[in-house]
Amino acid sequence: MSDKFSEILVEELTESEAKDELARISRLIKKYDLSYYQDDEPLISDAEYDQLRLRNLYIEKKFEKLIRNDSPSNKVGVAVSNNFNKVNHNVPMLSLDNIFHENEIDNYLDKLRKLSQLKKNEILEFCVEPKVDGVSFSARYINGEFILGSTRGDGNEGEDITESLKLIPELKRKLIKSTNIPDILDIRGELYINKKNFSIINHQRGLKGEKLFANPRNAAAGLVRHINPNPNLLKMLNIFCYTWGEAKPILWKSQKEYLNNLKLWGCRTNPLTFICTTSLDLIKAYREISYKRDNLQYEIDGVVYKVNDLALQNKIGYQSRAPRWAIAHKFPAMQVESIVKAIDIQVGRTGVLTPVARLEPILVSGVIVSNATLHNEDEIIRKDIRVNDLVFIQRAGDVIPKVVSVVKDKRPKDSVKFKFPTRCPNCGSQAVRKKGEASRKCIAGLSCSAQIVERLKHFISKGAFD
Repeated sequence: MSDKFSEILVEELTESEAKDELARISRLIKKYDLSYYQDDEPLISDAEYDQLRLRNLYIEKKFEKLIRNDSPSNKVGVAVSNNFNKVNHNVPMLSLDNIFHENEIDNYLDKLRKLSQLKKNEILEFCVEPKVDGVSFSARYINGEFILGSTRGDGNEGEDITESLKLIPELKRKLIKSTNIPDILDIRGELYINKKNFSIINHQRGLKGEKLFANPRNAAAGLVRHINPNPNLLKMLNIFCYTWGEAKPILWKSQKEYLNNLKLWGCRTNPLTFICTTSLDLIKAYREISYKRDNLQYEIDGVVYKVNDLALQNKIGYQSRAPRWAIAHKFPAMQVESIVKAIDIQVGRTGVLTPVARLEPILVSGVIVSNATLHNEDEIIRKDIRVNDLVFIQRAGDVIPKVVSVVKDKRPKDSVKFKFPTRCPNCGSQAVRKKGEASRKCIAGLSCSAQIVERLKHFISKGAFD
């Protein structure tokens, strides 16, 4: 669903419907945040999550009096897990608001000029950096010595990951004193795992029969947030530093100067950094980084625009969950072509028959994809998906792959429509689809061995067995 379409649908809501919808979105985002940040197991794609937040924003803009204290618009991440010690952020670790289209840039610049009270002939300078898809961290230095590391948590409190950070070679235990270093300094950045190491770790987990990481971000979070850090695996993590938290005194006047200082102190920064002064410059930088995306050794999901001048940053200020002087320009979901080799039917714990496309293995965002969900019978009919079809596969947010569309011009002449089974492929019992329901179900219950196995898997899963 496009963001414009979301906005149109919001215009049709009554106040009562809007109130119910805000409550629904709040529950969903809370659920997805807990799964993403605490369990390191994303349930939906980043693109779908962004659409939820965007819909919430549109509704709140139209119905301001319905804004709740627990609105997702006011929150960052989730509370710290009980498995970790808490670390207070003296300067909050905030998130970023998003834009999704190049035509939104001018509106954003106009807003910044108004907030900063710049005249038309005054230049508004930006520092542009890739948005690395990893795990945010904060590393505290006292007189140049690393003493404490933490995750973002809920923005005010993070999880203590000091021992894990000490095992990552790229984290400086002692800053190089080639230039002045603040007495107290929180260096913040992104922990990530490169595509090659991600493949190696998932291969090793597969050989051991362990659950595979969904994506590189999921892998980095799982490794650094492990109660018993594994030195060999943590050596495979990388770091980009890009901002600061508490700093006493602040010895730089711009984002670019701070990045230069980081390099002098021995900290790793992203080389794909640009200084821009116009919307055309920003678009050019966005396109250049986007063009290089596939050839990078790490995953990125967008570009970040930051007002370069520190005095202007302070003047423009902050919202509850994000700075006004910075914004993320997200990339569209990546799509690739593959061939549907077969369509299998999986039987779930409640008897639901779910179709899955078995694909010619294809590399998408650093991950080999060989399966894609087809959701249900209606989805297959609507998109007319058939065996041997050439299809577009999308891994929005690098989570669950799905078939976006069929390339019908290249469909084989002997192609036949897929017939959804009316009997369970496992036990042969009737598979019934009740009126008004999207799914077809096996009626055998515990007489179906597939349902027994899936119920057992669910019973011993972390969420259920706890």
